[in-house]
Parts: sequence; structure tokens; C-alpha cells
Amino acid sequence: MGTTCPLGAGKWLAVYSPHFAGKHAIILVDNDDAGRAHALDVAKELLPLAASVRILELPGLPSKGDVTDWKVAGGSREQLLNLADSAVCLTEGTLEELIGRWKPEPRRASGDDQQPPIKSFPFEVTDQGVFFLKETENGAVDAIRLAARVDVVAMTRDDAGQNWGRLLRWRDDEGRLHEWPMPMELLASDASAVRARLLSEGLPFLTTSSRLRERFIEYLQSLRQFNRLAPIQ
Repeated sequence: MGTTCPLGAGKWLAVYSPHFAGKHAIILVDNDDAGRAHALDVAKELLPLAASVRILELPGLPSKGDVTDWKVAGGSREQLLNLADSAVCLTEGTLEELIGRWKPEPRRASGDDQQPPIKSFPFEVTDQGVFFLKETENGAVDAIRLAARVDVVAMTRDDAGQNWGRLLRWRDDEGRLHEWPMPMELLASDASAVRARLLSEGLPFLTTSSRLRERFIEYLQSLRQFNRLAPIQ
């Protein structure tokens, strides 16, 4: 089965990823910086969920070319399947190597007036909450509060390598610590069950903006610095 990302490169949403749980994913890369960055973003999202993830660079693509251009130039279904079979399955290590090759750190000019570039992971967590870091037109960064502090502590799964989740931790207004192994499958719809669980167990604040709720769910899924727990009893 094949699919494309609605609205194009850079528009992948966290709610898409659970549909790939347990599947073998092959990402076809457009031959430009935006296409490569998009492929890396999708790979990072799918790696904890999919049975395997491969990134396939089609041979002979022109600048800004994609799989349609490759097909028009004579590429066949059989060739595509053979190329996909020969692509290497990604691991966390090989993905980091690819990120280093495709997205090197920008060189900073000298001088105290230079602001650091916004990070590719656009969230910040402090005692005041979870914030989405939005870059403005003049290069500044606005920190938009999405929720009270919720820490993503670990990835969870069962003994069979299925039923993946995230271990979430937060405190209520009376200081009690709460933990919940959130099933990733709850993010496949509108994630209202996730919000309801957090609020019912005392999370002091969660944005009511539907647009920012999507960012919060993206935060819950996208964070990469995990321990791995298996299984949660």
C-alpha cells in the first residue's frame, strides 16, 4: 500500500504515525533539501512504531525530482520493488548518521548578537509547562504554552513488541505525582481520551485551542530522549 503526506513536505502530523504501527515503511525521498528533511522527520516518527523503516533515494532523479519524475523517465514497478528490497532498514544509529549527513549543524557567525537557530524539535519543557517554540518572521522565538508540565519518561511495549506507548508523568495541583503508560493507539483519532485522562487525574492546565492541541499531541509522540520499558505491569 502506498500513500502520500497531505499538503506536502514538512506537513506530517503526529496523528498519522500510529497507522504505521507494525508495518514495514519505505519512505521515498524527493531530491531536494525539503524532501530530505521531510523524510528524516517521518522516519523519526515511525522508527519507534513500525516493524521496519527504510529511506529510499531513487537513482537518477533531477534536482527537486520525485517518484513521479522517476516513473516518467522509465522506472517500473519491478525496479521500485527491487530498490526497496535493497534499502537498508534504519536503526537509531543509522538514522542519526543520516541526519548528520543531510542536516549538518549550521555554522554560526561570530558575535554576541547572533541568536541560536531554532531547533528542529520545537518544544521546551520547564516547571511552568510544555511550550511550543514558534519562530516569528523577524527571527525571534515565541514560547506558546500548551499544557502544565507533562514529562514523557519512557517508551513502553508488551513482551511481543506490540501495544507501544509512552510513560507520562505529571503532578496535580496538590503535588501528587501521577504516571500513566499512554497507549499510542489513542492518538490515531482526535486524542480526546488522552486529554480526558490527563485532566481527570489533575493536570492543572491543557490548552483549549484545537490547533494547539495538535501540537501537544505531537509533543507526546515526537520526543526522542527515551528510556525503554517492556513490559509495564
